[in-house]
Amino acid sequence: MITFDDVKKVLDKNTFKELVIDYTLRQKRNKRKNNDVVRQAINELVFDPECIPLEDYSAKLQIIFSFLIASDKPKNLEIVKHIIDTYGYRSQAELVIASQYIDNICCKAIDSQLFSFITNGLVSINSIKELSSTQFQLDTIYGDIYITNAFDTLGTTPIPQEKRCGYCHNVTTSFLLENPDFYGAYYYIPLTFEGFLEHSVVIDPSKNIVFDLTNNATMDLGIWKKLYPRAFIISGHDLRQLYLQAQDKYNISLNMSTLEEVRRRTKK
Repeated sequence: MITFDDVKKVLDKNTFKELVIDYTLRQKRNKRKNNDVVRQAINELVFDPECIPLEDYSAKLQIIFSFLIASDKPKNLEIVKHIIDTYGYRSQAELVIASQYIDNICCKAIDSQLFSFITNGLVSINSIKELSSTQFQLDTIYGDIYITNAFDTLGTTPIPQEKRCGYCHNVTTSFLLENPDFYGAYYYIPLTFEGFLEHSVVIDPSKNIVFDLTNNATMDLGIWKKLYPRAFIISGHDLRQLYLQAQDKYNISLNMSTLEEVRRRTKK
């Protein structure tokens, strides 16, 4: 468990800005390493990635996979298998990817055609079925997984997509400060080939539910335990206490990523 003594030990040696910079640089390195491998894979497929007008190279590769898989030709399926085996494709990444694109289509940030192109190229997910406007069923190699609208499940006012996507640590922290009976957990989500996405979520252990607020997705906690390594978990009450103590002593707004920087430095 991370204590305020741990926080003090780290902040007495490092500025808050240094912690933020270290976290940010680590995320950029992870993304760059993954994109480098994705580009290699796409180049081996002799495909010009610029023909697909998306910034995310992993999404480009999934669209290529989608075309190859849809052809149902043994030769094309072997090509997909070759890329997966040669470059060490990590299908665990696909659950979070799917939840992101479900959020995008629900928010009308993408159309149904692009949604199909990308999600049909997710190799661990056989199909995605819309059960209602707030729930989707995923037929996966891990069994059926249900993704439900998180804010609807919680009965809280939705946060606009532009104010939550990419801000998971802030969104998780803010929710826990207002709802301390929940827990916050920090995960290292594998990117498709190399590196990790550091991601924080809200957990209700009594109901075995994960609330991925940044992607407006609710899932069974068991699948997260199976797929993703957890760095730490903290109760909302403990987080609130640390937050107030850090504000009082250092005049900073501590969040989940700050706690992870503390954990990494104190090796907890």
